[in-house]
Amino acid sequence: MMKRYLLLAIALFAIYLSHADTLRLMHYNLMQYSNNYSGCVSNFTAKDAALRTIIAYIQPDIITVNEIGNTMSYPRRFLDSCLNIQGNNNWGMGDLTSASGGSSNTLANMIFYNREKLTMHSSYYVANSVRDFNVYRLYYNQTDLSKGDTAFLVVIVGHLKSGESYAEARGQQVNALMTRLNTIGVADNYILCGDLNLYQASEVAYQTLLYHANTLIRFYDPINKYGTWHDQTDFSAYHTQSTHKYSDNCFSSGGLDDRFDFILVSESVLKGYDKVKALTNTYHAVGQDGQRFNQSVTDGTNYAVSATMAQALYNASDHLPVVMDFEVENTLSVAEAANKIPWQVQVVNPIGHCLTLQLQSTENQSYHVEIVSMIGQVLYQKSISASIGSQTYSFNLPPLSTGMYILRVYNNQGQIIKKIMKQ
Repeated sequence: MMKRYLLLAIALFAIYLSHADTLRLMHYNLMQYSNNYSGCVSNFTAKDAALRTIIAYIQPDIITVNEIGNTMSYPRRFLDSCLNIQGNNNWGMGDLTSASGGSSNTLANMIFYNREKLTMHSSYYVANSVRDFNVYRLYYNQTDLSKGDTAFLVVIVGHLKSGESYAEARGQQVNALMTRLNTIGVADNYILCGDLNLYQASEVAYQTLLYHANTLIRFYDPINKYGTWHDQTDFSAYHTQSTHKYSDNCFSSGGLDDRFDFILVSESVLKGYDKVKALTNTYHAVGQDGQRFNQSVTDGTNYAVSATMAQALYNASDHLPVVMDFEVENTLSVAEAANKIPWQVQVVNPIGHCLTLQLQSTENQSYHVEIVSMIGQVLYQKSISASIGSQTYSFNLPPLSTGMYILRVYNNQGQIIKKIMKQ
């Protein structure tokens, strides 16, 4: 009997895995991709050349950035000079909001995305006394969007106040964001990217993100490396600033000894509850080989990247980009994609003590509904009869533990498989 369960689980996972795609996200503090400042003259020609080298190497599908000029001429330049080049016109960008803090603040956040894979659904911002958080909701361009729901991801871009003495200000910024997410109150596919300027895990900003009272909106750190990141050799493999040992009026000095740049994910993304899953061991700082402590990214032999790439990282910014990959479900199911079965299923997800689904049928049919555990054990079964058209069904469920399950709706013509989350 257990063998039959395991075979069923393997078969169900095969359906998902054969229809998955990977999205690569890169976060980067561009270091004053803007007007001249404090005696530093912006050399856009050299900066763009370095950025093109970096982007060609990483090949991201989503790029989030800090320190881009807060007028549209700067995001447009980045789009036209670094992304939509050599006949490529696949990249789009989000809405721009001026960073909070008054007209003297010339820098903002931005997102760029591969329009072949993603479409911008909506955006908003969370204002506070230091800088805005920008929130972008995108959806994946699955094989046939007309056949039902696709994968959504909510990318949040932030830039916290810099300086060891400003931990309280960073905490206030994060509190504004989490208050907004708590008001929304949805366990969504949240991905938080930014130069968070955190010196240690005990900072209130970091603690608020990871241990917020509302578990639905908590964030998780993919590398699980807690402690004092600043100026500690134990965290050399994760330091992202500064790429320069010595200053030249533009770049921060001191070499790589701070973990400022982060990608954090919600539980939904960490565990793949809703069509988007963080891929294990893909998070890393590009150009960081763990041998850079208090050194430049170009000092000696860099064992993570080529000398050309190390030089590009050195020229582009005083931060290293951080990268992470995400698996996205491509289609709802094999049967739906092939359009071989005369029905569609939508489910209210996550579920509680009740399962609610909507079935759209083009024939009078009988169906079997099953909830299956992740080891293939059938935990709930129900047979229903449906007429032509759309019907909504609600089923009282037996006690189920919190976690992920598989919903299977089938008859002799085929089956539809969906992942569901029990809260």
